[in-house]
Amino acid sequence: MTEFSVEVRSRTTATLPGAAPAEPIYIPASAELISVTELIGRAVAEQIRSLLLRHNHRPAAVQATLGEYYGLPAEPGAPADEGINLTAETRKARAAFKAGAYAIFLNGRALRALDEQIELSASDRVIFLRMTPLAGG
Repeated sequence: MTEFSVEVRSRTTATLPGAAPAEPIYIPASAELISVTELIGRAVAEQIRSLLLRHNHRPAAVQATLGEYYGLPAEPGAPADEGINLTAETRKARAAFKAGAYAIFLNGRALRALDEQIELSASDRVIFLRMTPLAGG
């Protein structure tokens, strides 16, 4: 099976004050069918790795950045810099997708359900688009 990387970008429908745009990440893939659930898991894992290694963020900062990407509120009383629980962060990202906090597009086509099966190729582009409410709406 041929291994390749798929570009994933995170965007928002509005610019948050002080928020830097997310750099693209590249998730490992091969010619296989995967679910949207698995796609989210791979993207979260790579975003955590990228934020920790490339940007030298502390775990608390990584969790805050993931919250910005996926439209997740900060958890009150969350311990600072005690590490990142990949399973918990992935679960939160999947719940946010299911709740409509962000949408996922594969080559411009909206992915609708966590159990939807997709086949990735090296030329695919994936966008995670965070939805933000309109002011006053």
